[in-house]
Amino acid sequence: MWGGPSSTIVAVPGSSGGFRGAHWGDAGFIVYAVGSHRGLIRVPEVGGVPDTLTAPEGGEIHGRPYVLPGGEFVLFRSTRNGEPEVALLSLESGEYEVLTQGDDPHYVRGGFLVFRRGGALWAATFDAGQGRLTGDPVPVVEGVRSGNRFFALSDDGTLVFVTGAGGSDGDLVLVEADLEGGERLLPLGARPIASVGWSPDGRSVVFESDNHIYTYDVTLNTAPRQITFEGDKLPARVLAGWHARRVQLAGPRHRRNRLVREGSHG
Repeated sequence: MWGGPSSTIVAVPGSSGGFRGAHWGDAGFIVYAVGSHRGLIRVPEVGGVPDTLTAPEGGEIHGRPYVLPGGEFVLFRSTRNGEPEVALLSLESGEYEVLTQGDDPHYVRGGFLVFRRGGALWAATFDAGQGRLTGDPVPVVEGVRSGNRFFALSDDGTLVFVTGAGGSDGDLVLVEADLEGGERLLPLGARPIASVGWSPDGRSVVFESDNHIYTYDVTLNTAPRQITFEGDKLPARVLAGWHARRVQLAGPRHRRNRLVREGSHG
């Protein structure tokens, strides 16, 4: 897999509040959260005019969206008074509800909601078509580094996460696991890792290290391959959601914050 030309999807304001995540689903749009706008925003995957999905009040802030298959619902993190909760937005009605305590929600095909609570990942059975929990959440994996984008799930539920603690990048390792507890240390060596993601076929882990983006084929166990792109050595976060064999990144391009697509081939 190697890099290709990038294209801008949407420019985002470089205001206070930072970039609070994005997800590229299978319904032709991206949902993201950024800056002083405290809600969720949607933009077509080919670019265009963004529209506001949520406008929280009273100090509530939304982030870490995850578009469910079919594009009818969006999981996201709702934070009020510093306490994160997993919430669900209906794109048909525009209404949302809190599902459970936790952060950084993901959906695993086959019917599971997975999210982070403290230093552990929790899972619950979940009906994605109806947008509702069908079972109580239980802890499934311990030792996951606290913070956003330190774990990722492939469609079949294979997990990759960063171990360790602390609020800044450090010498970390990637560990592949399944939700039943089997773990395999990936032979990448200790390195600072800022974010991780999966390719849609579950073959490759994508990760950011030292302001570079790398891919690692977990089936071939070859050396990590750096993806080259315009703006080399500028920070970019790997976002959940690959689509059409393109890596979705977020970060400054020529000192402007943008959502960009980085071409990839493999």
